[in-house]
Amino acid sequence: MHLLDNPIWSALNTNLSRFAETDARARRFSPQVTALAGTADESAESYASLDRLLVAPAGLFLQGEPELPATWTVLRTLP
Repeated sequence: MHLLDNPIWSALNTNLSRFAETDARARRFSPQVTALAGTADESAESYASLDRLLVAPAGLFLQGEPELPATWTVLRTLP
């Protein structure tokens, strides 16, 4: 797996980790910085981890059409 396959997760685990709010399998930037977040993978456990961090909407970069938690709302998709 290349770092750019999961860019937000990679950034929040390396050079930009000082901006990260973290849980076991998820990271998000502080809402004062940006609304971007990432997960270790696209598993239910990772989404549950991210859900614990979210206090405001977040933007995720996902491949394919993952199974998101039922309580989440997809606001926009891009090809």
